[in-house]
Amino acid sequence: MRAGIARRGLDRHVLLTGWLPQRAALGYALRAEVGLSPIPRGTLFDVSSPTKLVEYLALGIPSVANDIPDQQQVLAESRAGLCVPMQASAFAAAVQRLLDDPVLAAECSQRGPAYVNSHRTYAILGRIVAETYTKILPSRMPDADSRCGRIP
Repeated sequence: MRAGIARRGLDRHVLLTGWLPQRAALGYALRAEVGLSPIPRGTLFDVSSPTKLVEYLALGIPSVANDIPDQQQVLAESRAGLCVPMQASAFAAAVQRLLDDPVLAAECSQRGPAYVNSHRTYAILGRIVAETYTKILPSRMPDADSRCGRIP
């Protein structure tokens, strides 16, 4: 990867850090003008809920993500970034659009944290999962006492 970056003359523009402690990684993320979340389409990822995009939005980073279902839904609902096909040219055009349109980028930046706080916190997601299980498995759900190890 480093050789490819050098061959293209991008050394001054690309930093490959490798693994970083969370605090150091956060420092880099907070300086980003645009967040990217390219997740390959496929059986596994099409049913996943990647956290990278949501973390960018929570930090107020306008983002570009591809069209796996959850990312598509998050960007449609939040209007905090752009959703594109999983193609380098589509990502490049969307990034350029955000960089060239500071008003759009600022609007995306403002929408992200509000959306995450009202739709995607772990408390909210946990409640949704519990409600879903209660609906699809009502006769199998133990009562509160047996869940806590106390049999009535």
